[in-house]
Amino acid sequence: MSAIRCRYGTSRTCCTSGGIDIAHETVRFWWNRFGTIFAAEIRRSRVQAMRNFRHRRWHIDEVFVKINGVKHYLWRAVDH
Repeated sequence: MSAIRCRYGTSRTCCTSGGIDIAHETVRFWWNRFGTIFAAEIRRSRVQAMRNFRHRRWHIDEVFVKINGVKHYLWRAVDH
């Protein structure tokens, strides 16, 4: 499922060119009714894709920094 950006103006233009008259409240009603379902499906597919990703990568950034003449070792691990 892919995300589709739709505005009232473009949807009204598309519908009127096809011979369908649509009201602003109709678009709002359908969005309130099905928008959460679409969002939940997108979230579910993203989580499932991450669970199927078996080879996780870790990147380590490391650097020596001199502060007041004393060397300090800084590092961070990033899950990619």
